[in-house]
Amino acid sequence: MKTLINNLKSNDKGFADYISFLIVLPIMLIVIVGGSYIGQSIRVMSTIDHALQIVSDNMTQNGALTTQGQDQLIAYIEKSGLDPSKIYLNATTDPQSYGSRGLEATIGYDFDLKAPGSSGVIWHKYYEQSLPIAQSQLIPGSGADNSGSVNISSVFAGIQGGTTSGGSTSGSGASIQTTSLTMTSNNTSPTANASVMISGKAYIGSNTAPAGTQITLNGGGVRQTVSADSSGDYTANVAFSSQGSVTLQATSGVASASVTLNVQPSVPTTITLQAPTTIQIGNSFNVLGKVVDASGSIVADDTVVTISSSNTADIPTTNVKTKYGSFSYTVTKITSLDSFTITAKAGSVSATESVDVIPGKPESVTLNASPPTVSAGSTVTFFGKVLGPYGTPPAKDTPVKIISGTNVADTMPSGVTDDQGNFSMTATLTKAGSHVFYAQTTDSINSPTVTVAVTSSTPYKVNNLSQTPNPLNSGANLAISGSVSDQYDNPINSGTILITSSALPDNVSTVVQSGTFNTHVTMQIPGIQTLTVANSSANPLAGGSFTVSVLATSAFTLTPEQDLYTVKAGQPIGSVQFILKDSNGQPVAGKTVKFTETPQGDSLITPLIAVTDASGRVQTTVGTLIKAGTHTLMATLADDPDVIGTVGITVNPGAPAIILSTVAPSKTEQWTAANPVPLPIISGTVTDSYANPINGAEMTVSGGFGASVMGTTNTNGYYNLSLKPTNIGGPFALSFAVTSTTGNYNTIQSNLTVTAPIVVPVDKVLAGTVIAGQTGTMPNMATSNPNGMGVGRSAALQYWTGGGSSVYLKPQKGYYNGIDTWTYQNDPNLVPGNIANGVSILGVTGNLESSSTVLVSSSDSNFDATNYWQQGYYTGDPRYTSITNSTVAVIFRNKTRDQTAVTKTKYSMNGVKKIILYYRRDYARNTYLALSTTQSDGVASNVVKSWLISDGYSGQGTSYHFKIIDVPNLNGDYYIKWGFADQGGSGSSYDYTIFEMLLVK
Repeated sequence: MKTLINNLKSNDKGFADYISFLIVLPIMLIVIVGGSYIGQSIRVMSTIDHALQIVSDNMTQNGALTTQGQDQLIAYIEKSGLDPSKIYLNATTDPQSYGSRGLEATIGYDFDLKAPGSSGVIWHKYYEQSLPIAQSQLIPGSGADNSGSVNISSVFAGIQGGTTSGGSTSGSGASIQTTSLTMTSNNTSPTANASVMISGKAYIGSNTAPAGTQITLNGGGVRQTVSADSSGDYTANVAFSSQGSVTLQATSGVASASVTLNVQPSVPTTITLQAPTTIQIGNSFNVLGKVVDASGSIVADDTVVTISSSNTADIPTTNVKTKYGSFSYTVTKITSLDSFTITAKAGSVSATESVDVIPGKPESVTLNASPPTVSAGSTVTFFGKVLGPYGTPPAKDTPVKIISGTNVADTMPSGVTDDQGNFSMTATLTKAGSHVFYAQTTDSINSPTVTVAVTSSTPYKVNNLSQTPNPLNSGANLAISGSVSDQYDNPINSGTILITSSALPDNVSTVVQSGTFNTHVTMQIPGIQTLTVANSSANPLAGGSFTVSVLATSAFTLTPEQDLYTVKAGQPIGSVQFILKDSNGQPVAGKTVKFTETPQGDSLITPLIAVTDASGRVQTTVGTLIKAGTHTLMATLADDPDVIGTVGITVNPGAPAIILSTVAPSKTEQWTAANPVPLPIISGTVTDSYANPINGAEMTVSGGFGASVMGTTNTNGYYNLSLKPTNIGGPFALSFAVTSTTGNYNTIQSNLTVTAPIVVPVDKVLAGTVIAGQTGTMPNMATSNPNGMGVGRSAALQYWTGGGSSVYLKPQKGYYNGIDTWTYQNDPNLVPGNIANGVSILGVTGNLESSSTVLVSSSDSNFDATNYWQQGYYTGDPRYTSITNSTVAVIFRNKTRDQTAVTKTKYSMNGVKKIILYYRRDYARNTYLALSTTQSDGVASNVVKSWLISDGYSGQGTSYHFKIIDVPNLNGDYYIKWGFADQGGSGSSYDYTIFEMLLVK
């Protein structure tokens, strides 16, 4: 172009260049201007396409177009430079449940194409796009947009079809601007869910609207688009699920009309009721049901259903309302073991189910003991009660066992409960002392503790029996000591025993104190004498017999000045004197005497040999005796070993001086009634400074851990005490205070740390599993049978489908091992007879044959001999293979040209929900589908319902189409018409129109 102009300026080429310029200039202008228009159009159309995607994403995620979604759309439109006031927007704003296919949206834009550098409009265009059928993905509680669904914002003020027409077409087909509408109903007081015929006429000015004019019906839960026929008439079958006053509005272009209907409640005739046959006490469950009328159709929404029960305490009479014919009611808990009935009533019909209640798991146990004080060897009866949820007994034969932390010597009993949760069992207690017991049942549920005091029985045997001196002279005193216990080795703390012997003139009585006795008798009769320790009735005690040798009087006697001594360990006796006399009682001087001591040894004696003086006296010194018990000092005449004299020495333990202690465990949790942890045991011995055990010493142990504890040492100086740690802290030093007849002693040693109870979430720990002393309560659903359906089988608390093809089950609380543990929802309607033949739902394969009867006469004048009905599905196109073979496919092959095709027979369409069309067309014509009450092949003759099938196809060739038409509960017998909305001129040929129609019930 630049070269051409330069040539013109230079005038070198002459007139030919002018001609070239005049030819090229218009062509270049067309390219430049046209390219500009195309660029503007593409930008606007791309913006509208993306805007529809924004609407689609928001609707599918949230079940409807939300406030936040509209705000996002406005921001995008403005950012893209478009005017929101010229945007036409129509979208679903009522939230749809998961799986619902009720999402619809249309968006259009009215815009001008202007000449470059001018404000003049050279072309006006309206561009529109519609959302294909979309499925809601809204799952309640999933975090979806919660900004709320409201009406379409007034910002979007555009008019569908645009304000004027510049000859362009919309993205979804030509838009027909209706200016006025009429609308009537064949029944202004229909029954809920019954079919209502809506009809009217569309006008453009004073003329009827052309065939294919789109009319949208909206209101009362109905949203449907129908098409006018060539006379501008339209019809629709609709149904309303809610009762009461309903306004249905028809809109098309700028026109609208409405009718108000008073929807009457349908009369309930049948109620189906679902409730578990067995429920565990304390559990919740759902009551589900459905209400239908005499025709089998669901009743109106909000139909009142009264739930009542023989268990009025847990299930008070309550009214619920239906939604889509169904109702549900949740029973939060059952607190009684009595079986009950539950009834659902709507109007005059009702249904009743019986529910058995099975016991729950133990939650508490009590324990008593009788009598509270017994003597060793006596029987104690332990009795109590196990209770489950809400104070009800658990299952009969629930195991119970008695446990003691202080009595490890006796065997504790086990038993089971009766049908009221009571138990009783006995045990023989042989270990003296104060003992603590508790009962334990399933899942380590423990009772509060009880205490039983066990006292010693009667004297039975003698332990640690000793006597001194032995041998001894006739007339000398014999010291006797030992300890007395019952037959279970419990020391006899007090009482009287006897020393018996034929060598004694009388039985000698002595007192037992703190389990021990210490006495002496005078032996007069020479020889080997047998003595016996007996009870107060003179019955010999086991281990209580012994012998002593009493020496006869000889030519000499060696007699001690004091025959018995008693000292504490660590004390010396000092000088011990003997007198040697002849048979006349005269002192004998100059005789050698030898001294021995048992058991401590001769090293204590000084001297070991001495000579009698002029008065017949002889003495020795006995050093410090440190071994508690009986000692004998014996003097023997060197010239005659048969002449002896003996002294008995009793050495008692000294004052307490040494305490050995062990605390196990030294670190423990705080003890509470709710957390009765095993008590720490402190044990050890109390001795004097020479390690002689101190019997009968009173021991008190105190510290910051809680209350002080007291006990008594046994004959071995041993003690064993249980500490109850009620205070948290430590380590607490333990203080020991000992009181005894030989003295007192105090010391501080060992320690105990008390920690706070470990918080274990027992509801998250498997029942029976013990962690840190706490037993889990999570039910083991793999081993339990809560609903009587078998081990590992439990009824779901709730189920939910969300309107989709998935079933969501809410299991009962508990542990499921994933191997053979199941939760289930019983639905008596899930049987083969309710499922179409060949269809499998959750593993149940149906055997219900289709109720549709399809007949077409091949002699019908409107069809040739190739017409046929086909059972199954068409496989010629992948879009069609998703239609199941349980529906009926109808194929018309029409080669008669320019005529409306009509079937010769009527077809039953009772209960039809959807009409699915698949067809191939070979010419740019608007086809229609209609249902007629007569066989006339006229386009509009006796048509009760029709749909314009407009898909925007243009041009010659083959075009395949797939369409789904929602028809709420279509009922009746109709002839089927299929043809072209504009018949065309004479000789026009629309060959090989193939039509398949599936009626989906």
